[in-house]
Amino acid sequence: MKTFDFAQGPCTKVIQGDWIWQSNRGDSDPRSVWHNYRGTALTEMLYADGHVAAYRFYNVPGNLVPNPLYLFW
Repeated sequence: MKTFDFAQGPCTKVIQGDWIWQSNRGDSDPRSVWHNYRGTALTEMLYADGHVAAYRFYNVPGNLVPNPLYLFW
């Protein structure tokens, strides 16, 4: 990405994120419980403006077109 891309919306640009690598572990598995918040599996995402937010990934189809107006892109 170019600096111009970040300048258009730094609060929507994901720089780095953490996710649960083992998709076969449930929300109550002791090996994955550190990713949970009140029983919901969340991941931490770092955005270009410096803020960090918890995000929940859902099953998203792979044919989506990037949209700069969405929560992230």
